[in-house]
Amino acid sequence: VLGNKRLPMLIIDSKSTVKDRNLFTARGAGIIGFSIFGKDITYALNENLELDIEQVKYFLIRHKNEKIFIFGFTYIIWKYFVKEILTKNYKIPQIDGFLIHGGGWKRLVDEAVDNIQFKKSVYDACGVKNVINYYGMVEQTGSIFLECTEGYLHCSIFSDIIIRRNDFSICEFNEIGLVQLISLLPTSYPGHNIISEDLGEIIGIDDCKCGRLGKYFIIHGRAEKAEIRGCSDTVE
Repeated sequence: VLGNKRLPMLIIDSKSTVKDRNLFTARGAGIIGFSIFGKDITYALNENLELDIEQVKYFLIRHKNEKIFIFGFTYIIWKYFVKEILTKNYKIPQIDGFLIHGGGWKRLVDEAVDNIQFKKSVYDACGVKNVINYYGMVEQTGSIFLECTEGYLHCSIFSDIIIRRNDFSICEFNEIGLVQLISLLPTSYPGHNIISEDLGEIIGIDDCKCGRLGKYFIIHGRAEKAEIRGCSDTVE
């Protein structure tokens, strides 16, 4: 997705999220994990999660005519970056690059913001066209499922998912059930096989119109009565 070299990286979060290891959260782990793909890493928010618009402008001027990698968690990007720019009518250079985001969809659904509206608002705020949602969890380090151009999430060659009914029997394609995540990557702890409280649905395998092979699926949110938690949900 990002190519074969590191890109200037704008993180839509506060540096304090990763600075104090005593306050370390899933957000901090996600930021550190994705930071290996970036250079000149710059944080768009101050310690109070307020948009530092001058910092953002200076970063974009510094990397004019370069591809930019923007990363953050969905709800934080929406509330503290996109809404701030649009509400206060900030003028920033249009960004040519990628925005990768995940987590916090429950809060956006509560605000009647779906994936299509989110992408449109990101484009209106900063001009980014390549907005890519991802699914994953900190409990299974290293495995994420990226969204394709058709709007589906895809398994990689290192990961797989199984959808299970309430009795843990395996669902058919296009049947909603609990998401089980399998990964080759975790070896230092038993994180290779996790049943989540998320509801998902496998759409198909090897026949997605985007051209990618493997299973592709959608996530329908958390199971009823499951606790709302995740990377974006560590913010009040």
